[in-house]
Amino acid sequence: MQLFRFVLCLTLTAGATAARADTFEDATRQRETKFASVSFEFEVVDFVPKGMLGGKKELSRDAQTTARCKLILDGPRARYENNQPLWSASTGEFLNSPSVLVTDGHSSKLFFPKGISGSSAPRAIVGGANAEGFRSSVLTPLMMHCRGLSPALAPYVVTDFKRTEGSLTLGEHKCREYLRPGADGVTISVFVDDDAAVVGRRLRKLKNGNLVYQLDTQYEMSSAGLAPASWKLTEYDDSGKLKLRREVKVLNFSYRSSVDVGEFQIDFPSGTQVFDQMTRKHFIAQGHEVMRETDAFGTDLGVEVVQPDASWWRRYRSLVVWAVFGVGILCCTIFWVRRRRGRRVAL
Repeated sequence: MQLFRFVLCLTLTAGATAARADTFEDATRQRETKFASVSFEFEVVDFVPKGMLGGKKELSRDAQTTARCKLILDGPRARYENNQPLWSASTGEFLNSPSVLVTDGHSSKLFFPKGISGSSAPRAIVGGANAEGFRSSVLTPLMMHCRGLSPALAPYVVTDFKRTEGSLTLGEHKCREYLRPGADGVTISVFVDDDAAVVGRRLRKLKNGNLVYQLDTQYEMSSAGLAPASWKLTEYDDSGKLKLRREVKVLNFSYRSSVDVGEFQIDFPSGTQVFDQMTRKHFIAQGHEVMRETDAFGTDLGVEVVQPDASWWRRYRSLVVWAVFGVGILCCTIFWVRRRRGRRVAL
């Protein structure tokens, strides 16, 4: 009898653990529906200690940067307007180099309206491999909350995390640990608040048992449910020295019934240097919806193509014209044949 009770307890415990393990995934799936079409505007403040950015020249002083950014989500589509300054390893300075990254769920485009240096001709990269920017640490709380099941957008997919017996109390919130083993001695944990719509309160990385990354997220109630309102990120190097301290605050959250498809398209202005990562080809934008192929040094190769987001008419107008012409010839031929037959019958 005691053995039966023991086995029964083990079975119930295992079943309860399995049910709890599914809760995080289920809640994430529900949020992907609730947050299907949303936009976030937020302010990013970064503090980087001296010497923590390098290259030919390293950061010679403590630096603090502030930027206002925007993220728009609509199902598998996304648009990220990134105004954070870009570190130049060659000059040892931050560059004012804003960028726009869009994806339609299949391919992506990265556009630098002021060039990569911030003071040159516009540049763009197409072909799909640029979508890594959506998995930036700046966007981690937003993507894991709204798109936690999407490998294309989330830096860590919720289904990769497994429930452990670990727990942690963060303020008033008792959180359960979900663990994702990594490589090279790195483990990644998400501490999930089970009392508040099952949201991730802390994401932590340990390397060989030492803390190297900690992200804490605060939430506020919105029309779509609990939504990230602010987050703090702290990163350390292998020796325990501070690498980065970041604070982000959401300035505006908007829930939409739908988003204009134009938000996820970019019409490159004339003179934009475009590189296609799929074909390894170079182009120069020549006004609305048209590009001309060049070599790596900008020499025109005499080949004209349409831009990736060109209109349906621009892409297929020659085909439509020839189709209409062919149908016209066919109709005229049929009319002529019938008329000839009519004359023969009359005779």
